[in-house]
Amino acid sequence: MRKFLTFGVALLVLAFPAMAQDDNAPKVEVFAGYSFLSVDLFGERENFPTGFNADLAFNATRNFALVVDFQGHFKTFEDPGFPDIKTHAISFHVGPRLKARSGKVEPFVHGLVGFTNLKVEELGFPDISENAFSVKAGGGFDVVASKHIAIRLVEFNYYMTRFFDDSQNNFTFSTGIVFRLGGD
Repeated sequence: MRKFLTFGVALLVLAFPAMAQDDNAPKVEVFAGYSFLSVDLFGERENFPTGFNADLAFNATRNFALVVDFQGHFKTFEDPGFPDIKTHAISFHVGPRLKARSGKVEPFVHGLVGFTNLKVEELGFPDISENAFSVKAGGGFDVVASKHIAIRLVEFNYYMTRFFDDSQNNFTFSTGIVFRLGGD
């Protein structure tokens, strides 16, 4: 599976120069912003309010892009009388994005696959770190502010992870700024 995914991504990336851009849509969009994560933690819902999201979208056509997405979420669990437990979840995903470009509001949907690293640090104990397959499926809205800037008003994703031989049903919410590069 991993070899197939790597081959598919490499083929798409290598094919991008040959694909024609059919209008003045930006060739590349770079997003950076805040991200909130809600995690299914052993049947309980836990929120990670501190995080970031960054993605790079290579627009092959006006409405189709290949996306590389990177997220990080952090939380310290505090319990009086016990050492703090620091956790972070870092993820990397790739996949297609479809975007409607009409007017100032540009809705989009995407399906991304990749992996997530979960690390748990507790003072006096060995760190626990595990990598797991993960999937993000969702969408959002960008509001075009100028030729080179848009505001990602909202991006919402269903975010499935497979830690400890079990699936977790998580959700992310992101907002931030999009830099639109290239295009006419």
